[in-house]
Amino acid sequence: MKKAQKGDTVIIDFSGLMENGTILSAPLTFTIGKGDVFPAVEDAVIGLSPGESATERVPPQMVFGVYREELIREVEKSELPEDGKTDVGAWLEIIRPDGELLKGIVQKVSEASVTINANHPLAGNGLEFYAKLLKIVP
Repeated sequence: MKKAQKGDTVIIDFSGLMENGTILSAPLTFTIGKGDVFPAVEDAVIGLSPGESATERVPPQMVFGVYREELIREVEKSELPEDGKTDVGAWLEIIRPDGELLKGIVQKVSEASVTINANHPLAGNGLEFYAKLLKIVP
């Protein structure tokens, strides 16, 4: 029976549990080596035949990155575009006066400023996943 290798397009049944309790689950179709999924998922599928599965544990830096305090920034409201949403939880993208592009989620709003968190919402969480190879697409 054929085994999955780099360059093959595969269909897998994927389910994962993040350290914070978030569950990820979906059938996935991707080409191994193209970079459409986490490298750890590609690596786990290589060598599997349809019907076989793998379980892996992946540290935060190999998933959504480590949580970095320096990616939390306070911005004066005067720097925000007039049509920019400043509600907590809103996505905001601005170009600061010094040319820096800052994008992230609004974490806190005060009378004079907005705190933006540019970390991925799942940063700092490792992932344990299960992948079952359903099919290698001809």
